[in-house]
Amino acid sequence: MGSVKLLNRTFFVYIVSSIIVLLVAAPIFYFSMVYLYINDIDETLHLYKKEFKHYYLPNFKQSEIESWNKYNRDMKIEPSDIYTNQHTAYFYKDFFDVLDDEKEPYRVMQSPIVIENKPYIFTARISLVETEDLIESIAVVFVVLIGLLLGVLIFVTNRFSKKIWQPFHSTLEKLKSFDLTTRQGISFDKTNIKEFEELNQSLQKLIDKNISVYNQQKTFIENASHELQTPLAILKSKLNLLLQNKNITSEQAELLTAIDLPLARMTRINKNLLLLAKIENKQFSEVETIELTEVINETLELLSDYITTKQIIVDKGSSTSSGQAFAEKLSVVCNKTLLEILVSNLLINSIIHNSENGKINISTSFSADIDFPNKTLTVSNTGKTALNNEKLFERFAVASSQNTNSGLGLAIVKEICNRYQWQISYAFENGFHSFTIKFL
Repeated sequence: MGSVKLLNRTFFVYIVSSIIVLLVAAPIFYFSMVYLYINDIDETLHLYKKEFKHYYLPNFKQSEIESWNKYNRDMKIEPSDIYTNQHTAYFYKDFFDVLDDEKEPYRVMQSPIVIENKPYIFTARISLVETEDLIESIAVVFVVLIGLLLGVLIFVTNRFSKKIWQPFHSTLEKLKSFDLTTRQGISFDKTNIKEFEELNQSLQKLIDKNISVYNQQKTFIENASHELQTPLAILKSKLNLLLQNKNITSEQAELLTAIDLPLARMTRINKNLLLLAKIENKQFSEVETIELTEVINETLELLSDYITTKQIIVDKGSSTSSGQAFAEKLSVVCNKTLLEILVSNLLINSIIHNSENGKINISTSFSADIDFPNKTLTVSNTGKTALNNEKLFERFAVASSQNTNSGLGLAIVKEICNRYQWQISYAFENGFHSFTIKFL
């Protein structure tokens, strides 16, 4: 299920709730209105009966019945032989209307009366045509009011909800742009909404605490690396002296060589940790225009022995939108040392994680588009399965005790890209691991 904006979700809930309430309320409203009007009509009919019994019945003569019936269209006095109920009765009945030439619905009341000691039925009726029209009119007004209510609800949701949620969206945007490695805190906007203000204060404390912990860890790693540098160099030197001693046995030489391998790896890790610390401290501040392709060729020359040993085929192709070849000049502006480290780490990674008789493809691209100029470098090597893209650039994510890799090479590449706001991406297609750097 895709994510939905909170404002849209709230609006959807309001609309659905309103429609459900209206669907339930409409019939209830209609039948309530019908009940109230019928009850009012019954009271009117009852009033007719009371008035007749009070004002006319005491002196009413049987001889006057015909005249009464003649001049009272909606009130009749009829013989008791059609009267079957001893109590007043109310019911619906249709009567033919000569003027409209059709049957019309009426509410009818029949009540027993006695005239000159003879039983009669007093009948009164009220047309329901006007009542139906009134109910329809009220229903139309009800629908208009509901429509107006929904319109106001939509307007308020779109207009004022956005304003109310603006502090939340402001906080969200600042969190998205937050980068712990910059060690720069966030200054949240003040808001008069209590919940958002508490959220900002909690986030402020959390971020400040994380920056403090990050600084402590970074300082610890930097200091530890500095302190380890000299002892590691001494150990390496002493070990080399022992290996050069002609009096050691073959078993001792084998043991010393086994010690030398992890010591060399430890030295590389320490060196790379120091390098990361320097990059994060924004050292290597000098920048210049450097020919990327020259750096690639120089690095390939330095790594030629490793490439030859594994019999890896290196293919320097071109995939440019403007048709520019790899061999042509492609310059970037940065620190030369960092660019050399970046290219070297990418190529070393493609050699270490390659197979015998494998292949390395190196391509560059350049778009001269004035609006969207970009330069890219892609280094690919043969492989069997895709790597974990989420942890690929984390420190020690691919390190293991079975290889001599420090586990920091790609982390350093990522840190250099962050330094210059370059974009690095990874893909695995057609049996090739590909790392692409977009120089913005």
